[in-house]
Amino acid sequence: MKTFSHAVKAAYCAANEEIELFTYNKGPGVITEQWYTGYECLGPNTTIRYYVDDNSQPSIEMNLYMAHGIGFVSEWTKKNGADKETEQGNDIHEETIKGERVEIFHPELAYPDDPGIPWTTRRIGHASKEGGLYNTIRIPFQKSFKVTFITPNTGIYWYIIRGARNYPLVIGDLILPSTAKLNVYKVENFVAKPEEHIVLGSTTQKSGLLYKVFLAGTSSNFTYLEGCYRAIIDDEEEFQYLSSGTEDLFLSAFYFKGGLFHGDSAGVTFFKYPGTVSAYKFFEEDPVMFEHSFQLIWRCSEQFDNKCFKVSKECYIKGGSEYCKDKDKIIKQSKFKPGPANITSYVWIYEW
Repeated sequence: MKTFSHAVKAAYCAANEEIELFTYNKGPGVITEQWYTGYECLGPNTTIRYYVDDNSQPSIEMNLYMAHGIGFVSEWTKKNGADKETEQGNDIHEETIKGERVEIFHPELAYPDDPGIPWTTRRIGHASKEGGLYNTIRIPFQKSFKVTFITPNTGIYWYIIRGARNYPLVIGDLILPSTAKLNVYKVENFVAKPEEHIVLGSTTQKSGLLYKVFLAGTSSNFTYLEGCYRAIIDDEEEFQYLSSGTEDLFLSAFYFKGGLFHGDSAGVTFFKYPGTVSAYKFFEEDPVMFEHSFQLIWRCSEQFDNKCFKVSKECYIKGGSEYCKDKDKIIKQSKFKPGPANITSYVWIYEW
């Protein structure tokens, strides 16, 4: 085994040009850490690309901030010092869809002040305003890789990458096969209808491991978070429920009532009433594994008449709220009627 490392200091980025950060061709190996600074170049409107094993197309392509579990950073706006054009901008644009207000996230208009800075965890962190994003996500390669980025801005950036040749790919308690690859499945700025099932990630004819899930979502209220996460593993006929609600997957509760938190297994990086949140969940300590196929499915809100709720199917609507009878009790689901939600989701899966 042998370490490789590279750093870039105060380099210039040109707008809308794909810029190479680092290339390495002495595999096999694993990328073990990366760090990014320079808000104009490496900000929330930046796309990071990984070309693994001489692929001409990106093996992984992702928004830099979403790759670190961060969405909707602009709500904490630095009013002083912002230029006039930015100050007039707003990265959350409201649209009305079928009578319901939906907020659409535009990362290219986001601001540099992220709530809760600094925060650090074992795998991801944001340690400084206008930069200090890092991750220790293991990205394996067999022969080579190239990392690039593209941004609509001009400015200055700093970057560090480290890894090791012939290094085992260890995820939690598991040593993955040497042929494992990391894939990212994305759903971006998708407007989900109430009770709609959304396939967030799907793979077939491969074995693998669900590694992490990042979600940014917004709606007119938090009722869309009633939606449970489901998995179909190896073509089983029924769902396996991974959570009893959206916020539950991320180890919070009651519509993220506690607000921001940053843990090694899960965390909330943005929270704002009445219905905006971004969160992350790692599955290193509780692996979700499959032998030949996998689907991760999320539902935009839930009704009581499905197996995610331990109540009967007898439900009715009154005054904009849903009520369901459970033996002799009547349970109120929410005072808000679920509306459409705009979501962006990243699902990371190791496959072999």
